[in-house]
Amino acid sequence: MEYRATVESAIDYGKQEKMDDWIHQYLNAEGKNVPLSEGLKSSNKYYFSPAKFPISLFKRCSGPEDNMKYCVDKGWWEYKISELTKVIQSGVEVAPIIVNYVDGEFELNDGNHRLQVYQDLGISQSWVIIWINEEQEVKDFMCKYGDYVKNCTVIKR
Repeated sequence: MEYRATVESAIDYGKQEKMDDWIHQYLNAEGKNVPLSEGLKSSNKYYFSPAKFPISLFKRCSGPEDNMKYCVDKGWWEYKISELTKVIQSGVEVAPIIVNYVDGEFELNDGNHRLQVYQDLGISQSWVIIWINEEQEVKDFMCKYGDYVKNCTVIKR
């Protein structure tokens, strides 16, 4: 199985119950988010293979605004958004967004730029990989959002 930073590749890894392998390869290469990769290795997690979700469920935690958890330079943010907009408009497949479900809410971990571009372009859904720490959280998630992941592979690593 060959890794690529695409939804198709992530789905293939998910079918082989290697969702965590795809995530770590992505975060350590194109995703440029090694701290998240290392943090995910710290304890067992439940991983759901990619599924389409309405982007209205998610909020950015990174951007140039003062209220962001991870505040970044406005010029850099705008440059990245501009470049990614061109990529998405050209039809190039991009990686799924990576989201943690915790305390009954979604926490966007990787994909803040993609989410902003989707919002700007009026795209209402995105491919998303969900990870959850606790079994009780999985049960809560499945009660609320199970229809979105009914065809997904779920693994615990």
